[in-house]
Amino acid sequence: MTPQMFRHEAQMLTHLGANALWAELQAVLDEPGGWVALLLEDVPGRPPDMTRPDDIALVLAGTDQLVEQLSDRATGLDIATYAQSFTRYDELWPAIPDLPPGVLPVWARDHADEFQARQPDLIASAVGNAVIHNDIRNDNLIVREDGSLVFVDWGVARAGASWVDPLVVRLEWVEHPTFDDLVHQSPALANLGDDQVTTFLFTFGAWLAYRTTVAVDTGLPTLNDFRTRESARLLEGARRRRCS
Repeated sequence: MTPQMFRHEAQMLTHLGANALWAELQAVLDEPGGWVALLLEDVPGRPPDMTRPDDIALVLAGTDQLVEQLSDRATGLDIATYAQSFTRYDELWPAIPDLPPGVLPVWARDHADEFQARQPDLIASAVGNAVIHNDIRNDNLIVREDGSLVFVDWGVARAGASWVDPLVVRLEWVEHPTFDDLVHQSPALANLGDDQVTTFLFTFGAWLAYRTTVAVDTGLPTLNDFRTRESARLLEGARRRRCS
């Protein structure tokens, strides 16, 4: 898995070229059947503190700048689309009734059909020609010494609609009402609509829970703990929004 992600990141950064919003690719080592290594620009700085209002504002504004830069940049890229990624959820829905107790909350099992019915509209809304970073979170961001923001780790970038990154970055607060306020501040997410935002949270959360039961993660021993933790947060966000 990791070598493929490094190759994908090299492909993305080569296509995108240099920009102050991301660390520039300096060199690539890719030995057939061997090591894959990337040399990136050294970016002195720190991760943003997502408890500080000024850092939160910086991250949200920086994401808007990134979306602007990446609009229509997927032309000529041979990469998976976000809509294609959603098709993996086809195996989720029939598996839900047979998941072991405790993998999904009872309320999620009871309402899975409701969210499955919304899935086609969500897939349609994900179609687009933007490059999507798709993994914007605290540990993939650097605040430069001059206060500007840098996005790193492009290993799961996709092509698709411009609403994805503004939603992904807001998942930091997904289990809290703050998330809803931040969603309403984004024109892209306002256009997507509350129902589709909630459907995304449920589907992604349920998928992560399902993957804890079937995934084989050679060399990534902490990944299932991550899935469990993030699934709980996403599903709590979906439950809170559906019941509000």
